[in-house]
Amino acid sequence: MESSDVYIFVERLTSLINEIGEKIMPVRVKILKANTYSKTQILTLSRLYNHKYCFISELADYLSISLPATTGLIRRMVRNNLVKKERDTKDARMVKVKLTQKGRNFFKAVYYKKKKKIIECLKRFKEEDRKNIIKYLSQLGKAIEKVKDY
Repeated sequence: MESSDVYIFVERLTSLINEIGEKIMPVRVKILKANTYSKTQILTLSRLYNHKYCFISELADYLSISLPATTGLIRRMVRNNLVKKERDTKDARMVKVKLTQKGRNFFKAVYYKKKKKIIECLKRFKEEDRKNIIKYLSQLGKAIEKVKDY
């Protein structure tokens, strides 16, 4: 594939990924309107749901926000009983953030609604096409991981 072809491919891929995200987002927005949680809080819950815990500095990097902003975010989430903070046993200066049961239950509800919408969409594809989607997205994820400066 020539350089210009790769550029066009990346532009189209990026556009498609953004479109898919925007089409899934209304599910989150409906849930957010019923609750008072921000998109950043939902992303934080998602990250913690998929990991046992995160350090505040890791969350700041993941969310692309400053450490003070992350600290404030976590403080509000602790107050809402969505997450809890614990000192690391190996280094007391480090603070781990974990989901509470309330945070886990809330995120499960968000995830379930989003997953239900995706299932409805993917039912329209043949099984072989669904397998190929997973196969190629997995390959893309692995290729992106190999690019250290991404």
